[in-house]
Amino acid sequence: MAKVHTKAKRMKKIRSTTIKHRYFFTRVVAKKGAKSFLTKDAAHQWAKEQGLDTGTHVLHELPSGKKFQWRETPRM
Repeated sequence: MAKVHTKAKRMKKIRSTTIKHRYFFTRVVAKKGAKSFLTKDAAHQWAKEQGLDTGTHVLHELPSGKKFQWRETPRM
């Protein structure tokens, strides 16, 4: 059996030898990606409801051509 080398692993009784263990990270939160919309009208309606500044965001069409996302305007 592999020896547990770190104090953190010994204290939490973790037998895993990988450093990507979820118990080492106490504040794990879900990644929040951009909201996708099926139509441009739905995207514009959501932006109006949320008070999104359309001057600083651009409506991006995904490569599939079926969905749209509001993204920050890229720097030039």
